[in-house]
This record gives sequence, structure tokens and C-alpha cells, in this order.
Amino acid sequence: MAETQAPSPWLSGKTYDFLKFVAQVLLPALGTLYFAVAGVWGLPFADQVVGTVLAVDTFLGVVLGISTAQYRASNALQLAKADYDGVMKIHQYDEHNGMFELEFPDPPHELMSKDKVLLKVQKADPAETAKHVRPHEHAAEPGDLPQVPPV
Repeated sequence: MAETQAPSPWLSGKTYDFLKFVAQVLLPALGTLYFAVAGVWGLPFADQVVGTVLAVDTFLGVVLGISTAQYRASNALQLAKADYDGVMKIHQYDEHNGMFELEFPDPPHELMSKDKVLLKVQKADPAETAKHVRPHEHAAEPGDLPQVPPV
């Protein structure tokens, strides 16, 4: 099966940030400034200048939108391929009660060397959840000893 590869974004991070500033701040400010000053001083072609600025701004918005979509697709694909350090299985008993369990395939000493771990969240099968004792069904009594399986 061929591996899916997301297209690389059109723009680098610095170029994207610069064009975003131009599209969101600079061009609207320049268009507004020229339109206001042209009315006060009688400068020519106010409508044409503002229309041109708006057209360029719209074009930049489309380019930035495409770049953003490619970036998100690339990140989503990377996350989908990511190896998880473990699984957090959610056992939900009802709307307000439940528990979770963590499953890690690696030994604890390997996890201790990491700064972060990535968990995959799974909803437990209802049949599996039924096997777990619900916390409100049996509270430990003083003097109860933990049950140790025979060796």
C-alpha cells in the first residue's frame, strides 16, 4: 500500500507571517488612508486605488487560505502516523461516573526518560467496562486487606 504524503506548504513560516500582516493590517490600512486623504485633498482615482488594494488583499487571502489548509493537512497526516506511547482507555459507567486506565507497552524506565508522552484515547468496550467494579458499588471498609493473587 502506498504511503500517503501531504503536500508541502507553499509558504515558509516567515513568508506566511509577513503576508498575513500585509493582508490583515497593512493593505487595509493603506487603502483606508488613501481613501480618506483623497477625499480631503482631492487626490485622483480614490475608487480605483481602493478597488485595486481590495483585489490584491483578496488574492493574498486566498493564497494564505490555501497555505493554511495544506499546513493543517500535513500536520493531521503526521499526527495520524505518530507512534503513541500508550493508550488511555475510558470506562464510562453513566453520565457522571467513570474511570480511565493507562496502558503503556514500554517499561516505566523508558517513559521516565521522556519529557512528554503521547496517548491515544479509546472508549472501552461496554462489556469490558462491566467487568470493572464501579467505585460507588463497593467502598473499602477499614481493615479490608487488598486481595493478592496466589503465586
